[in-house]
Amino acid sequence: MSTRLNSTGSAFSRCLFLFFLAITFLSKDAYAGAWVQDPYNFMVMTSVGLFNSDKNYNRFGDEASNALRENPDLAFSPPRPANYKQYDGTLYMEYGLPYDLEIDISFPFYTRNTLSADFGSFSTEGISDMTVGLKALWFWREWFLSSILFEVGIPLGDDSAVGTSGTLAPQEMPIGDGEWDYAIRLIGSKGFQTLPIYLTGDIGYRFRNIARGSDDIPWTAEAGYSFYFPGKWFSFITPFINFSGMLSLGEVNDQDALVLVLSQTLTGASPNEEVIEFRPGVFVGIWDKLSFGVNYLQTLQGKNTGAGWGLRAGLMWQN
Repeated sequence: MSTRLNSTGSAFSRCLFLFFLAITFLSKDAYAGAWVQDPYNFMVMTSVGLFNSDKNYNRFGDEASNALRENPDLAFSPPRPANYKQYDGTLYMEYGLPYDLEIDISFPFYTRNTLSADFGSFSTEGISDMTVGLKALWFWREWFLSSILFEVGIPLGDDSAVGTSGTLAPQEMPIGDGEWDYAIRLIGSKGFQTLPIYLTGDIGYRFRNIARGSDDIPWTAEAGYSFYFPGKWFSFITPFINFSGMLSLGEVNDQDALVLVLSQTLTGASPNEEVIEFRPGVFVGIWDKLSFGVNYLQTLQGKNTGAGWGLRAGLMWQN
């Protein structure tokens, strides 16, 4: 997540989109608990999502309006209020291997960023960064499961994409961070024999190949309750609640603070983002092995990241 100055002269235009990419990264990854698929079985899910934001959390954790300069190259170009939206389509797959192993793939095959102010609207689109993981089930009892997930973030998205609007100065709006990232997660899940309730959560460490920034600790906690019905049509409904977040291990350095003061593009932004988000949702068994899921996203608090709401809906097939 480099924040180097670029030809548009707006380091924080770039930061803005990297922060929002971090938010939507959390919302579209479907970590299906500690369990793994049986050998050569698979689950595939295709989902579409929207994230909308008029504000961001500054480096002190306070909310501030998104702002965009009409001409990023001019130091005296005043920042204007701006709205950000991201639309995406994502393919997620789990494939079981022998020895209690599983391959997980998350591929955002389409991403569209839009940034609108009173003087114009800018957009970029394309594929975004892909994540590939290997999950290993290492502890298995009737009362508790635990696995370890190793992940690699592959920078397929264009980290130098720019949005244009007529004769206005282009705005840098990346759809990828341009960095290889590596992570390890410890996942635990628990079911109950007497009630159709599940609890699952994970905590990890992500090594970020960032020019100015730090590694972070991603985490997730989720609980759900399933209602089962006879027959193949609409066989179950599972409402759930999910809390997810990232904890940065670094602080804003002097160089970033200086760029912050000079740019005024995104008040309080820095590469070291933190966030806590809340996602209630529901999965519904439509027919046999086909199910539908939808969830709402709301950011609760953060630092150096976007503030807003989102929606995601998808179809899942389990063989």
